[in-house]
Amino acid sequence: MNDGAMNLGRNRELGARPALSYFVILIAIYLVNAFFSDAVVDVFFGYLDADVVFSEDIEFWKHNANSIVVFSLSLMFIYGILAWHFPDQYWRERFDHIGVRRVGHLPYLVAVLLALLFGALLGVFREYYLDIHYDTDSVSSSLTVNSAFGFLLLTVCMCVLVPIIEELFFRGLLYYSIRRSWGVLIATLISSVLFVGVHAVLYRLASFELVLFFFMLSFVFVVLRERYGTILPGMVLHGVYNFFVLMVV
Repeated sequence: MNDGAMNLGRNRELGARPALSYFVILIAIYLVNAFFSDAVVDVFFGYLDADVVFSEDIEFWKHNANSIVVFSLSLMFIYGILAWHFPDQYWRERFDHIGVRRVGHLPYLVAVLLALLFGALLGVFREYYLDIHYDTDSVSSSLTVNSAFGFLLLTVCMCVLVPIIEELFFRGLLYYSIRRSWGVLIATLISSVLFVGVHAVLYRLASFELVLFFFMLSFVFVVLRERYGTILPGMVLHGVYNFFVLMVV
């Protein structure tokens, strides 16, 4: 047996059942973090004498510090899964399995145009047709941003960190694993239902129409992944759409 075959033999199967288990674990990480985050962040900001250092928007800074912690934990968790299943590969090869591949400029242009389209549709539906809206308390945690740097931090969290983690997991790890076991259709349905379910809970989506809208958005993420063989355009679409929501909602 050659070295390549031996390395392949040491890789562990990444199928639908392990992936769904990882989804449960990731949700558990979020719940544990939510339970302990206030205490941990309060200790950290107390150590910095936060009333002096962050005299404005103290709750805003705490919220975004927690977002960065969640992002870091999630990224380490996803990479840990890839390292466990593909122990004999470099980090780029591991991410390549779940669709982190560079492509030309066209897919990114398509992603930006789609983001603008979905953003415009959301605005039109809210204004003229459907009684749909975000719970803005959940989207921005009722935090007023009184500084340019604070707004920049909120933008980075919503438009960079969130799209990276969600696409890595939902259209990357989860979709890839289920697709290998049960095919494209089932992978699309399961990953989309879980994606919409998480957002329905986190952002308290206020109507069936908005849930359906998110399901359509998830479907487009999958189409981009299948069409171009990478999740990177989906990250761009996700980030631009979130920016549109940040500006409009």
